[in-house]
Amino acid sequence: ATIIGVVVPWVTNSFWPDRPRIARPLAGVALFARVVADIVVANWEVARLVVGPLDRLNPAFIDIPIEIDDPFVATLLASIVSLTPGTVSVDIDRTARILNVHALNVADEAEMIATIKRRYETPLKEVFGC
Repeated sequence: ATIIGVVVPWVTNSFWPDRPRIARPLAGVALFARVVADIVVANWEVARLVVGPLDRLNPAFIDIPIEIDDPFVATLLASIVSLTPGTVSVDIDRTARILNVHALNVADEAEMIATIKRRYETPLKEVFGC
């Protein structure tokens, strides 16, 4: 897996002529740690939700306005959201700058939007300087 993880990016490097540069690598390490921790916590929360009564669930589609112009960084945001159990990125409307997300349980839509923006979008903008 390590060999593939090193070789594939090296071989496909020419396919990314305008790839974004990492402006703050330490912020990237902090974001990575946050995402891993959120994945672990979300796994427990989702397991607890689906084992319990299903009428406790409040699934919803949410439109999250994003402030990211770079398509690679926007895709990275969508991937992070999808990696976190209980949420799946459905679409990125780059023209309207909207990330459409399906969430398994939404108690407060505004709070969920604010959380995704604060925990993932803002740090991504810092990491890539956009």
